[in-house]
Amino acid sequence: MTDKADRCEIVIPESVTIIESRAFANCKNLKSIVFQGSPEQIAEDAFECCTNVETIEWGDCRHFCIAGKTGFPNIKQLSIPTDVSEIPDNCFENWGIQDVVIPQSVVSIGKNAFGGCPISTINGESGILRLTESCQMAPNAFAKCSFQTIVLDVSKPDKFIEIAENSNFTTNIRTNERKTLSPR
Repeated sequence: MTDKADRCEIVIPESVTIIESRAFANCKNLKSIVFQGSPEQIAEDAFECCTNVETIEWGDCRHFCIAGKTGFPNIKQLSIPTDVSEIPDNCFENWGIQDVVIPQSVVSIGKNAFGGCPISTINGESGILRLTESCQMAPNAFAKCSFQTIVLDVSKPDKFIEIAENSNFTTNIRTNERKTLSPR
C-alpha cells in the first residue's frame, strides 16, 4: 500500500479475516481505526509505530494486541467491551490510557497488560481499581501505572498475599472482607 502514510482513518471491512505483520505500521497520520467485523487474526505489530491514533472503534473485534511495542500513546480513554473475559499479557502496554473501564466480565488480567499506562481513573473512580474474587491478576499487570490503590472484594486472604508478592503493590487490610493494595 503506497499511500498508507497519508491516511487519517482506516476502516477494516467485515470481509477482512487476517491482518498481517506491520500491515499498517508507520502510518504517522493515522488518527482512527474502525473494525466493521472481527478478523480471525491480527498480528501483534500490525499497527506498530502508528503513534498518532486517538480512537479505535472495536465493533466485534476482540484482538486488542495490535500496536506492537510502541503502543498507542494518544488513546486516552478505553472501554473494554462487556463480553471480554481475558486481557492478555502486554495487551495495552505503553498506551496513553488515562481513563479505563474494565467490566466485571474480566476474570483474567495478564502480565504487563496495562504496563506503563498513565491510568488515573478506573471504572469512574479516581485512583482506585476494584476487582472481584473471580479476577486473576498476573504479576505487574499494572506496572508503572499512576493509580494508587487496588481494592479487592474477596473472602480468601491468600489471594491478596499472592497479588501483593507478585506486583508492585503492598497489602493493607480495610475490613475482614475487603483489602487494599497500595504501591510499595
